[in-house]
Amino acid sequence: METDNAILRSTLKSQQEMYEFSREFQHDLKSLLNSVDNHLSENNIEEARLLLHKISTEGQDAVNQQYLSQLSAIENLPIKATFYQFAATCTEKKIPFQLNITSDFKYISIELLDFLRCLSIILNNAVEAKLAKNENFFINIDVLKKKDSTNIIIKNPTAKNFKLQSIFQKGFSTKNQHKGLGLSNLRKIVNKNTKLELHYSLKRSLLIAELIIKD
Repeated sequence: METDNAILRSTLKSQQEMYEFSREFQHDLKSLLNSVDNHLSENNIEEARLLLHKISTEGQDAVNQQYLSQLSAIENLPIKATFYQFAATCTEKKIPFQLNITSDFKYISIELLDFLRCLSIILNNAVEAKLAKNENFFINIDVLKKKDSTNIIIKNPTAKNFKLQSIFQKGFSTKNQHKGLGLSNLRKIVNKNTKLELHYSLKRSLLIAELIIKD
């Protein structure tokens, strides 16, 4: 109840702030773009780049707050809290992220604890994949309710030398001095559940993790 109330309060506050931000940003955007155009016409590339970064940063702040309305549709409180914690961590670490959730998780066909462990491991590994110097890092999450399943798809960039076959080795970790048990445990949980599927793929340095819960 405390988590649910906190999300509701945060949702109301973010919607109020987003409304004010939208009004102000629409007013300022035209003048900002005119300034960028003027800098480019005068070949002031650095000044134009700084202005574009300002537009991108302020726009991303509004996008990140939209996760609250996505979470409001989730009826399972522990699952809602897990996504909420992930979003709060991304906000704290200034990681751009997007949520697209079309499932309420009211009923799931596996043990809740198993699912929460799987979800936490996948989300944590996506966050930990951010390298200190990677300014273009982001995380996209799609939770898609389909006819016979719920599919959770998480995408994030990887290092250029990343090898997909290494991630399920017991000692693999993206962190220094870490035992790297998360993904190994994830595979064990999936293997013991006939209604769970896990797929990892790599496309153009974009790591895609898909967890499928069969209804």
